[in-house]
Amino acid sequence: MPGDYPDLFRNELHRQLDALGVRVILGDRLREEPPSEPGEATTFTAALESGERLTADIWFRCYGGPPATDYLGDDLLTARRPDGRLTVTSDLRLPGQPRVFALGDIIATPEAKQASVPPAGRPTRPAGKTTWVRRSQPTSGNVRWTRDTT
Repeated sequence: MPGDYPDLFRNELHRQLDALGVRVILGDRLREEPPSEPGEATTFTAALESGERLTADIWFRCYGGPPATDYLGDDLLTARRPDGRLTVTSDLRLPGQPRVFALGDIIATPEAKQASVPPAGRPTRPAGKTTWVRRSQPTSGNVRWTRDTT
């Protein structure tokens, strides 16, 4: 399993899958998509790039695609890397763009792009970080955003 997961988590996941009789195949690919739709319970046989053939009852599309960043204007394209991800500063701004932030799967950072719970005893927001926007109560149906440095 790729990613920065603790061994305890990896081992437990493998144990549970083994107990269910699930065979996990890593480092190989289907030569082509199965004839059924992802998530549709239909028995099929597929060929892997390794030449192995396998029969399964269901399949799921479990791979990512390139980030959708080709819509960026010329003034923001300097942050776009060849893989489509965006270079960001330590506070998630595009370099040279003090008012443009990026986050999620489009940013070029090495961490796992997933939600997580902070370990016990650690704050959810590191000291010195700034919350940049706060929603004010609308007075006329319009939402007003202001900078919050708390």
